Amino acid sequence: MSESDAGDDGDDRGWLRLYGPRLATTLVVAVAVAVALGVVIPTLLAAPAPETTRTTEVRELNLSGYDTDEIAVTERPAEGGVRLSTAGNGTVVIDADHANDLTDAQLQPIREAFSRAGYSVELHERGELSEALSDAVGYVVVDPGTDFEEEDVAAVRSFTADGGRLLVFAEPTTVEVNSDFRSTSVVEERSEVA
Repeated sequence: MSESDAGDDGDDRGWLRLYGPRLATTLVVAVAVAVALGVVIPTLLAAPAPETTRTTEVRELNLSGYDTDEIAVTERPAEGGVRLSTAGNGTVVIDADHANDLTDAQLQPIREAFSRAGYSVELHERGELSEALSDAVGYVVVDPGTDFEEEDVAAVRSFTADGGRLLVFAEPTTVEVNSDFRSTSVVEERSEVA
């Protein structure tokens, strides 16, 4: 077949015989893709989200503790130390048996202060509290993370009734608002001491 046979019929339709089937197939595929994009995808996007059973509780926050008109701020120096006004003797027991929120480094200043004042300091990590307090003159509890058992409560009551000193440190209740692009939540963290 010569060039004149394939492409020169006098009306230039030779290219149609060569490229016509490919062009028709490409056109059919392009129309099918356009229909899919124009009909199927908007339908999928418009489909309702699956029903969930999640409920949201809306409650009013009491933020009176953050009212700046009601808070008197007295600046204190950022450094200092723990000083005991009187010298003493005896044993001070520090609670470490109730998932207390403290580290050895955080306890060090109070341990040193008691030692300088003449007291020996012991950590109570496990065992009978009444036994640990039997020879003590003081008991220190720092932000416990678990409740005291009934026998521990009875031991502390007996200890203080017999003249023992009790010192309790606790974190205040805090409110934290967490938010991301899906939801917002309010978390209220209370100290176990409350």
